[in-house]
Amino acid sequence: DGGPQVLGRSPELEAVMANAVTVVEVERRLLELGFIEDRGRKTSHRQFRTRGGLKVTLSGKALELSKKHLGMLRRPLASAGLAL
Repeated sequence: DGGPQVLGRSPELEAVMANAVTVVEVERRLLELGFIEDRGRKTSHRQFRTRGGLKVTLSGKALELSKKHLGMLRRPLASAGLAL
């Protein structure tokens, strides 16, 4: 058994949530990779960049990233030889 199930959540949703990646985890990994946070924006989104010019934007409202958004982050990082 995968642990207790919260009422109203299907086993499939529980499995997806168990594999979910939080924005905080991605932010920490970007900083480990040498990204610098751009400050001063008037949105809730958080923008990170490298000295080489690669830019990545994270949602400021979402707590977890979907597979789609992780893919959107991983593609430019992979092209630069980086991995989350």
